[in-house]
Amino acid sequence: MKKYSFKTITIILTFILIFVMGEILTRGYYFLKYTNLGSNGPSIILDEELGFSPAPNYVFDGEKLDIIGIRYSVKCTTDRNGFRIFGNPQETIKKKVLFLGDSFTHAEDVSDEKTYFGILKRDLSIETFAFGCKGYGTLQEYMILDKWLDRIRPEIIIIQFCSNDFINNDYELELRSKCHNNGMRRPYLTNNGIIYKNPNNFPTIRNFANKYSRFFYVIISFIDRLNATLDPGTVENIIEDQGLRYLYYKESVEITDLLIKKIKLRTQSTTSIYAFSADHTMPYYEEFKRISKENGINFIDGIPQLIENSEKQGIPTRTGDRVHWSETGHQIVAFTLQEYLKSHYKVGYFPIINKR
Repeated sequence: MKKYSFKTITIILTFILIFVMGEILTRGYYFLKYTNLGSNGPSIILDEELGFSPAPNYVFDGEKLDIIGIRYSVKCTTDRNGFRIFGNPQETIKKKVLFLGDSFTHAEDVSDEKTYFGILKRDLSIETFAFGCKGYGTLQEYMILDKWLDRIRPEIIIIQFCSNDFINNDYELELRSKCHNNGMRRPYLTNNGIIYKNPNNFPTIRNFANKYSRFFYVIISFIDRLNATLDPGTVENIIEDQGLRYLYYKESVEITDLLIKKIKLRTQSTTSIYAFSADHTMPYYEEFKRISKENGINFIDGIPQLIENSEKQGIPTRTGDRVHWSETGHQIVAFTLQEYLKSHYKVGYFPIINKR
């Protein structure tokens, strides 16, 4: 019995030692990584209400690579509330414009003034407020809107969609996704109100790793990547094949429609709401257009198509991750939005101060 107890204690102590050493080494590695890259830490943090949010007072001051390997300087910052740009809520002359979105509006790989909303701030006489977070779904964007709307009181709201919003808006879809699941607890809108879940088979372990252990987080992330490599099948393939015939996608479309209705109802009748999508993946893109139109939201068509047409002409528009927009991509988006807004308002509503 004593021999058995000694072996058990030895095994337990060994595992504890491995965990402690692994945690120390992992945290040391990430500290050096952030320091060498020019960052003061991770760009997102856990948030009890939102699940996760942009890190407050975040700074990245260093270099990034675009899709063809060219280095460029980036100064990316957030304020104490996670906004990339937060103008003056007391402004009474300039029109106040609130931009909301996910990783394309978070825009970690682009300097503040070179984001699409930063360019519009420069080129149009508008007071700009911009909030985006990678991984966000429509509910989280609505929660940000609900929190800040009465303080900012914007005349215009511009929402940036992405096809993976439909995945992030539904627990069952995100649970089955291998490419649009960040393994983090988030809120979901259901018939019974808002619920919080981590869309994974072992949520308790995931939540523990996210909150307390870098070492466990690295191991779990490695397992996720390995699993995706060995079995590349994912729910997005089913949606592409079945569309609205797939129950969980149909439910997500209905939830997304309800969330857009909530956004519309939360704003005043004098507030103009615009929306555009960062990609035109089907069947999601057409659903965004339909939902926007049916809820009285102006959908700005053609932006992702212009990005892709530029790429076909040999113009690099993506960052090194091959997904998000580079400085050139943001310029294309900004120009398209500017031309659309100018054409839909009478002269003087958006006076140009720096015509490009």
